[in-house]
Amino acid sequence: MTGIGALTADWDAHHSPNTSQSSGPDVGIGNREWTSIEKREGRIVYFDLNFPLGTSQGAAISRVLAQFPPDAVAGPVMHVQHAPGDGDACTWLSLSSAILAKALGALPHGNGAGRVDVVLRSLSPTGAYDRSNVDTAEISALTSADDPGRNCFV
Repeated sequence: MTGIGALTADWDAHHSPNTSQSSGPDVGIGNREWTSIEKREGRIVYFDLNFPLGTSQGAAISRVLAQFPPDAVAGPVMHVQHAPGDGDACTWLSLSSAILAKALGALPHGNGAGRVDVVLRSLSPTGAYDRSNVDTAEISALTSADDPGRNCFV
Protein backbone atom coordinates (compact mmCIF):
# COMPACT_ATOMS: atom_id res chain seq x y z
CA MET A 1 0.00 0.00 0.00
CA THR A 2 1.55 3.30 -1.08
CA GLY A 3 -1.36 5.79 -0.94
CA ILE A 4 -3.75 6.68 1.86
CA GLY A 5 -3.09 4.52 4.93
CA ALA A 6 0.42 3.62 3.77
CA LEU A 7 3.27 3.26 6.19
CA THR A 8 5.38 6.42 6.04
CA ALA A 9 8.39 4.42 4.80
CA ASP A 10 6.34 2.91 1.94
CA TRP A 11 4.98 6.35 0.99
CA ASP A 12 8.48 7.84 1.00
CA ALA A 13 9.82 5.00 -1.16
CA HIS A 14 7.16 5.60 -3.84
CA HIS A 15 6.83 9.40 -3.83
CA SER A 16 9.89 11.30 -4.91
CA PRO A 17 11.12 13.94 -4.33
CA ASN A 18 9.83 13.99 -0.79
CA THR A 19 9.50 16.79 1.70
CA SER A 20 7.42 16.87 4.82
CA GLN A 21 4.50 18.52 3.02
CA SER A 22 4.76 17.78 -0.70
CA SER A 23 6.12 15.33 -3.24
CA GLY A 24 5.86 14.34 -6.86
CA PRO A 25 6.15 16.29 -10.08
CA ASP A 26 4.85 19.82 -10.54
CA VAL A 27 1.41 19.50 -12.12
CA GLY A 28 1.56 22.88 -13.79
CA ILE A 29 -0.39 25.05 -11.36
CA GLY A 30 2.45 25.78 -8.96
CA ASN A 31 1.70 22.68 -6.89
CA ARG A 32 3.36 19.35 -6.53
CA GLU A 33 1.18 16.33 -7.28
CA TRP A 34 0.81 15.52 -3.56
CA THR A 35 0.61 18.30 -0.97
CA SER A 36 -0.55 18.86 2.62
CA ILE A 37 0.63 15.36 3.51
CA GLU A 38 -0.32 14.41 7.07
CA LYS A 39 1.22 11.48 8.91
CA ARG A 40 0.06 9.95 12.19
CA GLU A 41 1.54 7.04 14.07
CA GLY A 42 3.71 6.16 11.07
CA ARG A 43 0.86 6.15 8.51
CA ILE A 44 -0.37 8.56 5.82
CA VAL A 45 -3.82 9.79 6.91
CA TYR A 46 -4.39 12.87 4.73
CA PHE A 47 -3.11 14.46 1.55
CA ASP A 48 -4.19 16.67 -1.31
CA LEU A 49 -3.83 15.16 -4.77
CA ASN A 50 -3.44 17.98 -7.31
CA PHE A 51 -4.31 17.66 -11.00
CA PRO A 52 -3.23 19.48 -14.15
CA LEU A 53 -5.60 22.14 -15.45
CA GLY A 54 -8.46 20.68 -17.47
CA THR A 55 -8.73 17.40 -15.55
CA SER A 56 -12.29 16.06 -15.77
CA GLN A 57 -14.17 14.77 -12.73
CA GLY A 58 -14.06 11.23 -14.16
CA ALA A 59 -10.30 11.38 -14.69
CA ALA A 60 -9.83 12.83 -11.20
CA ILE A 61 -11.86 10.04 -9.59
CA SER A 62 -9.88 7.42 -11.53
CA ARG A 63 -6.63 8.95 -10.27
CA VAL A 64 -8.02 9.04 -6.72
CA LEU A 65 -8.95 5.35 -6.87
CA ALA A 66 -5.33 4.55 -7.73
CA GLN A 67 -4.40 5.87 -4.26
CA PHE A 68 -6.42 3.10 -2.57
CA PRO A 69 -6.00 -0.63 -1.97
CA PRO A 70 -7.64 -2.83 -4.62
CA ASP A 71 -10.59 -3.74 -2.36
CA ALA A 72 -11.76 -0.11 -2.05
CA VAL A 73 -15.42 0.48 -2.82
CA ALA A 74 -16.71 3.95 -3.69
CA GLY A 75 -20.03 5.26 -2.45
CA PRO A 76 -22.24 7.64 -4.40
CA VAL A 77 -20.81 10.90 -5.71
CA MET A 78 -22.57 13.89 -4.14
CA HIS A 79 -22.38 17.48 -5.37
CA VAL A 80 -22.67 20.39 -2.93
CA GLN A 81 -23.47 23.87 -4.25
CA HIS A 82 -23.47 26.73 -1.75
CA ALA A 83 -25.33 30.00 -1.90
CA PRO A 84 -23.17 32.88 -3.20
CA GLY A 85 -20.73 34.00 -0.52
CA ASP A 86 -21.09 30.79 1.53
CA GLY A 87 -17.97 29.08 0.23
CA ASP A 88 -16.95 27.17 -2.85
CA ALA A 89 -18.98 24.28 -4.20
CA CYS A 90 -17.46 20.82 -4.31
CA THR A 91 -18.13 17.16 -4.92
CA TRP A 92 -17.78 14.56 -2.22
CA LEU A 93 -17.53 10.79 -2.12
CA SER A 94 -16.62 8.21 0.48
CA LEU A 95 -14.61 5.05 -0.09
CA SER A 96 -14.24 2.07 2.20
CA SER A 97 -11.71 -0.75 2.33
CA ALA A 98 -11.21 -3.73 4.63
CA ILE A 99 -7.46 -3.41 4.04
CA LEU A 100 -7.58 0.23 5.23
CA ALA A 101 -9.76 -0.73 8.20
CA LYS A 102 -7.06 -3.14 9.35
CA ALA A 103 -4.23 -0.66 8.71
CA LEU A 104 -5.94 2.36 10.29
CA GLY A 105 -8.04 0.74 13.00
CA ALA A 106 -5.37 0.88 15.70
CA LEU A 107 -4.60 4.57 15.21
CA PRO A 108 -5.72 7.11 17.82
CA HIS A 109 -8.28 8.67 15.47
CA GLY A 110 -9.97 5.27 15.41
CA ASN A 111 -10.92 4.85 11.76
CA GLY A 112 -11.58 1.14 12.18
CA ALA A 113 -14.24 1.28 9.48
CA GLY A 114 -11.63 1.91 6.79
CA ARG A 115 -13.69 4.80 5.43
CA VAL A 116 -11.96 7.65 3.64
CA ASP A 117 -13.60 10.88 2.52
CA VAL A 118 -12.63 12.50 -0.78
CA VAL A 119 -13.54 16.10 -1.60
CA LEU A 120 -13.06 17.24 -5.20
CA ARG A 121 -12.59 20.96 -5.82
CA SER A 122 -12.23 23.04 -8.95
CA LEU A 123 -10.74 26.44 -9.61
CA SER A 124 -13.47 28.91 -10.37
CA PRO A 125 -13.63 32.67 -9.87
CA THR A 126 -17.32 32.34 -8.97
CA GLY A 127 -16.91 29.44 -6.54
CA ALA A 128 -18.98 27.15 -8.77
CA TYR A 129 -17.81 23.57 -9.16
CA ASP A 130 -16.63 22.79 -12.69
CA ARG A 131 -16.70 19.04 -13.49
CA SER A 132 -14.45 19.66 -16.49
CA ASN A 133 -11.68 21.31 -14.47
CA VAL A 134 -11.06 19.53 -11.16
CA ASP A 135 -7.82 20.77 -9.62
CA THR A 136 -7.63 19.07 -6.21
CA ALA A 137 -8.80 15.98 -4.37
CA GLU A 138 -8.60 16.22 -0.59
CA ILE A 139 -8.19 12.63 0.63
CA SER A 140 -8.74 12.12 4.35
CA ALA A 141 -8.82 9.08 6.60
CA LEU A 142 -9.56 11.52 9.43
CA THR A 143 -13.30 11.09 9.01
CA SER A 144 -16.20 11.14 11.38
CA ALA A 145 -19.08 8.70 10.99
CA ASP A 146 -21.32 11.41 12.45
CA ASP A 147 -20.27 14.06 9.94
CA PRO A 148 -19.33 12.53 6.56
CA GLY A 149 -18.14 14.95 3.93
CA ARG A 150 -17.85 17.81 6.40
CA ASN A 151 -14.91 19.31 4.51
CA CYS A 152 -17.19 19.83 1.53
CA PHE A 153 -19.50 22.04 3.54
CA VAL A 154 -17.01 24.68 4.64
